[in-house]
Amino acid sequence: MEQRELLAIAESPIFKGVDINVLNKMLVSHQPSIKHFNKSEIVWSQDSILDRLIIVIDGKLKAQMTSEDGKIINMEEFGKYQPVAIPVLFSMKQILPVSLFALEDTEVFFLPKDMLLKCCMSNQKILENTLLVMSTKFEFLSNKIKFLQLNTIKQKIANTLIRMSKMANSKTFKLSQTKETMSKEMGVTRPSLSREFANLVQEGIISQDKDIITILDPGKLRDYK
Repeated sequence: MEQRELLAIAESPIFKGVDINVLNKMLVSHQPSIKHFNKSEIVWSQDSILDRLIIVIDGKLKAQMTSEDGKIINMEEFGKYQPVAIPVLFSMKQILPVSLFALEDTEVFFLPKDMLLKCCMSNQKILENTLLVMSTKFEFLSNKIKFLQLNTIKQKIANTLIRMSKMANSKTFKLSQTKETMSKEMGVTRPSLSREFANLVQEGIISQDKDIITILDPGKLRDYK
């Protein structure tokens, strides 16, 4: 493993805080693999068994779910140093419910599950990190499921704006996503999304100046949520 790759792995939440020399010896003995994927290339297919730890070294991955009726749902993106699908890796069936593909040219680190377990058993910090990543991911998935259960576009917009407001700790904030990205994640068209934003402005619930949003009536916005 190259020094650049080792330093990237050391930045992952799974191995964060582990002495770099200890980590190097550990990984060398456990024989991980590193693979390059071109943009749009499939990294792992939906409904296949996930039997190894996946960490993005460089680039970006995207998780998409395809429903039985062919509808595509964008679930999550994974940037540098992020581990992928840890709860699935430690589930009983280990079946990945999404497809992973490269959003751009991407370098990925793979470590077999049994090797990760050995790392956890030999190093308490890695065990603690892994458990923390799993608990955080369960919370994310729970919120994602709740979001997908929302029926109307306005409900989804309200949920998104309230979340962004909390993250910014302010009623005025910059949209962290383009409306094009938001529409894809919500499974709606860009014009439909813009129309509902305009309705919220007309109702006096929010104001909008390009990508700057101000929540004027938090109570009404929460009613939509």
